[in-house]
Amino acid sequence: MKQKHRPTGTVGALLSVLILTGYASADSRIVKPLSGPCQASGASCAKQALTAVVPETSELEWTLETQEQTSQRKFFRYSPVWNGIPVVGATAVVTSSTDGQPLFVDRPFAVLNVPKRAPRISADTAKELALAFVHQRSGGVIPVESRSVPKRVVLADGNIGQVVYDVQVGIPPAGVVHVFIAQDSGDVVWVKNPVIH
Repeated sequence: MKQKHRPTGTVGALLSVLILTGYASADSRIVKPLSGPCQASGASCAKQALTAVVPETSELEWTLETQEQTSQRKFFRYSPVWNGIPVVGATAVVTSSTDGQPLFVDRPFAVLNVPKRAPRISADTAKELALAFVHQRSGGVIPVESRSVPKRVVLADGNIGQVVYDVQVGIPPAGVVHVFIAQDSGDVVWVKNPVIH
């Protein structure tokens, strides 16, 4: 199992090589997720298979992101949404036969546990913290404030999630990094470099 980021504390380096791959546990692949043949269309069958192993609830729902097909398989990739907030670091993939029958589901978690903590910092404060962090950890490079508004996302690590602000910060000439700031503490949880991650 590959180790993912830890959603607590402060990262030690600006461009930490942390990989959002792998699954939460050895039982993450569920073979034959449906008890019988599915009578619906391919995407509908895939959704039925996924929700049979990780049910949708009043807090959690699954959104189809991509659909691909090879000569032997179809692949449906889903992203979770928790209370209307997109989840980063957790993707489910349903693999089906070419006729649309689900074969197995790779799930990122069985249940997503997100502590409900009241936000203590605003999006503007999160942006200030992210800019200061990048300036301190990048050898004095002056970061560029992004025009995009920090958005709230759930950062998942296995079956544990944490609500954070995703703040985009420009670092000349490298490009843009995403700094994830915990909404309840203001801690820098993770820095994502799109070129690496």
